[in-house]
Amino acid sequence: IGSKSYIVFSFLMILIQIFEESLHLVFHLDATHSLQQPNQNNGVTGGNPEMIETIAKAGIAVGVDGIFLETHPNPNNAKSDGANMLKLSKLEDLLLKISALKKALNTTQKKY
Repeated sequence: IGSKSYIVFSFLMILIQIFEESLHLVFHLDATHSLQQPNQNNGVTGGNPEMIETIAKAGIAVGVDGIFLETHPNPNNAKSDGANMLKLSKLEDLLLKISALKKALNTTQKKY
């Protein structure tokens, strides 16, 4: 991730927390499309699925209310968005990790 991407990502994570706390909004994070890389040279949208877990954990850490993601048994054969999908075989492990993180944070953080 380049420095500009890091700054934008950090700013968005801060905004989510501020908006949730001050406006009492409900936020869901799209952990796959947020990694989409449009306008690739070959005309097909790219992605960075290796970062899905990191993005999902970061969202949970700042207090998002839910995670949205796309998954497929074989993302390379998906009809669309395959480049930024989570492989289905990795879904259970990711859900267990973010559920444990959410549970741990809920014991230490106040909501509003």
